[in-house]
Amino acid sequence: MASNSPSTSNAQSRGKKRKILTLEQRMEVVKRSRKGETAISIARSFEVGKTQIQSIVSDQENVVNRWETGENCDRK
Repeated sequence: MASNSPSTSNAQSRGKKRKILTLEQRMEVVKRSRKGETAISIARSFEVGKTQIQSIVSDQENVVNRWETGENCDRK
């Protein structure tokens, strides 16, 4: 008989916990991207997926604004 349990994401099924970067880490991503570093290279150094890095880069204006207004760096 089939299980009625909800499906899990790939990360959960592999036993990995999703890693969320702090604002300070996101600023580092933006800086490195602006210097021309590839998303895959940045992703490897933070041990996250390329897509997460690409999302941060595409939203870099918001990241920079949050950084400049002094938002709590530990906040995810």
